[in-house]
Amino acid sequence: MKFLTLILSLFIFINLSSQDGGQIRISGRVSDQATGEPLPGTNILVKGTYKGTLSDLSGDYNIIVPGKEAVLVFSFIGYVPQEVTVGDENSINISLQSEAKTLDEVVITAQAKGQIAARSQQINSNTLKNVVAPDRLQENPDANAVEAIGRLPGISVIRGGGEGTALVIRGLEPRYTNVTLNGVQMASTGGGNRSTNISGISQYILQGVEVYKSLTPDMEANSVAGTINLKLKETPEGFHYNAMVQGGYNRLNNYFGNYKLQGEVSNRFLDNKLGVFLSLNAESVNRSVHNLDAGYSVGSSTEYDPLLTGFSLNNISTIKQRRSAMLSVDYKVHRTTTLSLYSLYTYSRDIHERQTKTFATSGIGNVNYNFHFNPFRNSNIMQSAFNGITRLDFLNLEIDYGIDYSFAKTEDPESRSWNYNWIVSPATTVFTYDLQREMDPEDAYNYFTEEIDSLQYLRLTSFGVSEEEISDQNLTGYLNFKVPYKVGNFVNGYLKFGGT
Repeated sequence: MKFLTLILSLFIFINLSSQDGGQIRISGRVSDQATGEPLPGTNILVKGTYKGTLSDLSGDYNIIVPGKEAVLVFSFIGYVPQEVTVGDENSINISLQSEAKTLDEVVITAQAKGQIAARSQQINSNTLKNVVAPDRLQENPDANAVEAIGRLPGISVIRGGGEGTALVIRGLEPRYTNVTLNGVQMASTGGGNRSTNISGISQYILQGVEVYKSLTPDMEANSVAGTINLKLKETPEGFHYNAMVQGGYNRLNNYFGNYKLQGEVSNRFLDNKLGVFLSLNAESVNRSVHNLDAGYSVGSSTEYDPLLTGFSLNNISTIKQRRSAMLSVDYKVHRTTTLSLYSLYTYSRDIHERQTKTFATSGIGNVNYNFHFNPFRNSNIMQSAFNGITRLDFLNLEIDYGIDYSFAKTEDPESRSWNYNWIVSPATTVFTYDLQREMDPEDAYNYFTEEIDSLQYLRLTSFGVSEEEISDQNLTGYLNFKVPYKVGNFVNGYLKFGGT
């Protein structure tokens, strides 16, 4: 359980601008005129000044202007810029039209529109941050969101069963990395550390991913490696639905059971005040493999030729199953206040079976058999949050508040293993230094015999049964205040303070 602790945060971001009194807060959303999709990373600039901002991953923006006569300039690469006079409006929504030009000679380079916006956010960030756009998360041939995030510089992927399960920033242990969902810390699935298995979270419900490699005062102070923030999708205007059905065949295992099912539906009601978004996902994939491992050592202090000390033949059967559901509801109570409620549930299960045959190729040699059966290991993550944001004209004060609950549970109710060994070596030769130096694993296999009559020398050496259960939960409430300030005509910033 996470108890309430007080956090005092102070941000002073210095920008050059020329402002006078009568400041007004303007907010809104920037979208594509043709598709209605949000345009994250759009530049919004107060004309004639150096003051500006960027739209976030949902296309939303928030900016303080000097008065009603201020003119906002909206610009985005590949779109026609627009200028809008503020006037009496407090909310300005803009649709940008794509720009077409005729040139004598064209050199074409291509990049996903969303990732261009993500790079724009990185460049204009006040901290060291990487951003992955939803286009990149969904379009790359990555097994899950973990693999997609792992493409960023300075991030390593912890893999299990053929795909990513956790992330490590700058090589530090997972306990030094904080994983958040919409800015709220997720419960841990790793027991003694803070690692969270986010492979069960579908990349299709994410609006983007932010990776912070340097901390700001309002972040967890013990996250010295950094913070990974997953942003859930928000409800766009209008009625939208999407469905995807995929099937696959695994030739190695002659398996036809691979599938991926994804569906989502959203709409806004009551003059766009109420938004509802629902997403459901199910997936099963066979990650079974057959492989060979070999071990080598140095024979003596004077000879540095590698000697084959043993090798293993592995038959690893792994079927990964994932389920997830997400419901999000938001309501614009007033032009100054928006409330939102979301709930996310993910379920991941590994059906795992491993058969290993290990050959020792030193001395008289030997063969060991190991069988491991682990069919029910699973992880459950549930997170729900109710939060809101209010922007007041008084002092242009911005207040964000909420309460969040996160629960994670990892179960391994029945894990079994067996080990067999020979009491009389089945090797047909003695493995000398010269023989170990010259042979490879394929040659070494021919020096062992396993005739039916010799099975009487095979003995069960160990047998084990284990079960494991790990759980973690967080309950967090927070209240933050953000007050902009101006010193003279050239220095402006904001103070932020609050508690959790």
